[in-house]
Amino acid sequence: MELVEQAYQEARKTLLACTDKRGIKAAAAYYPHVWARDGVIALYGALQLEDELTLTAARSTLDTLGEFMNDAGHVANFVPVDAKHGHRVNSCLDSNEWYIIGHELYYRVFEDKVFLEENWERLEKAAFWLRCQDFNDCGLLEAHEAADWADLLANRFNVLFTNILYYRCLKCMASMAETLGKDGSSYASSAENVGRIMNMLFFLPEDGNQRVRNRQELGKLNGEWYAVYSQMDAQWWFRPYYLPYIEWRNPGEERLDTLGNMLCIVYGLADKDRAKGILTYVKEYGVDQPYPAKACYPVILPGNPDWRTYYLCREYCKPHSAHNGGIWPFIGGFYVCALAAAGMQKESEQELEKLAEVNRLSRGDGEWGFNELIHGESGLPIGAEQQAWSCAMYVAAYNAVTKGVLTF
Repeated sequence: MELVEQAYQEARKTLLACTDKRGIKAAAAYYPHVWARDGVIALYGALQLEDELTLTAARSTLDTLGEFMNDAGHVANFVPVDAKHGHRVNSCLDSNEWYIIGHELYYRVFEDKVFLEENWERLEKAAFWLRCQDFNDCGLLEAHEAADWADLLANRFNVLFTNILYYRCLKCMASMAETLGKDGSSYASSAENVGRIMNMLFFLPEDGNQRVRNRQELGKLNGEWYAVYSQMDAQWWFRPYYLPYIEWRNPGEERLDTLGNMLCIVYGLADKDRAKGILTYVKEYGVDQPYPAKACYPVILPGNPDWRTYYLCREYCKPHSAHNGGIWPFIGGFYVCALAAAGMQKESEQELEKLAEVNRLSRGDGEWGFNELIHGESGLPIGAEQQAWSCAMYVAAYNAVTKGVLTF
């Protein structure tokens, strides 16, 4: 376990190097921006540390994101630490979701009710902007291509990642409203509805009778879902994981979105049996090899309906790179946390050691790169180093395995 302990200490130092007066930068040098997704994911590790600069930067992250919300309630995707304007790439939906989730997490750790009250109007505005993204009033959010963290991948329409975050942020809004003595029942009921739909629409259980019941229930909610679920049932029968997206009149692809599925586990959408089924699939199909964890399985190849020519931009999403099957250590952190949450202690310990190994890889002369991205086949680092979410999710994974601390 010496490597595991050393990785924890190095992760603390690297996360500190990512701090700025405006918040937690995505990377110490290469990405000098406060990103909504990187910054809030980094809170899962940063808020478990006792370093004053890191904790101050954690709060500043939320302040900066709120400052650059536009008049419609859309949170900027990222804010350069030296700029006067936020930036909105591809009109990402998840920036608003992470903003809300980050505030609930911050309150849960510090119980700073004044900070919550000061930001409540912005939080409600951010939640309303998200509600407006359900343009067909089905209960789930609709998204165009590349509107989530995988911002060069063709996930679209009812996307797993976007909607598991929506489920979580609705629960967060309900909890924060109750804390402030406000009526959060509409948020709570919406969260329950989103979770119920997701567990039917995105998952094909092995029980054929249950699939029939799901199809019938989905048809009552949305006639389009009846048709698309029928196609999924006929084509795929059973899949032990949540599907990556459901398109309009098109079932999408039977591909594992690793991060989306890990969030379904740590946020409690997947029950114990589903969680173990997902994690077993990850192990059996090598999604955790050579390091945890590949962004998706299988990869998207030319000729596949989800292949896009824009995947060749800077060779970013070629097979086994980036979102198309590349290894992301921050996803590995969520994977280890999911194993711990599912009670798979031995497996979580083994994967934590592998996570320490992958974070040690460096493209430079030194050790402990905490790299953004590893090639899915070669196992060599191909991204930027000193990434905030890589080191922060190692901290979160370390605490989940060694101390039983899960802050999701």
